[in-house]
Amino acid sequence: MREEGNGTRSSLWWKDLKEVWASKGWGKSFEDGIMWKVGDRKDISFWEDMWLGCGELKSVFSRLFSICSAKNVRVVELGS
Repeated sequence: MREEGNGTRSSLWWKDLKEVWASKGWGKSFEDGIMWKVGDRKDISFWEDMWLGCGELKSVFSRLFSICSAKNVRVVELGS
């Protein structure tokens, strides 16, 4: 998952949200407590995005990823 506003030009709202998250002890980072919806699946990488909640599939199933010929495939390309 990519963090919006990460860097020198991040918004004050985003910085405040992250600060509150850390101060409440809700996890190591903001991303620990949020989930996102796959939606139309056009922008979701099957192997490199954390879309199942268990981590990147390329890390969880590293041996399978190593022999896969479609490493850059999107979820939408795999059917339903």
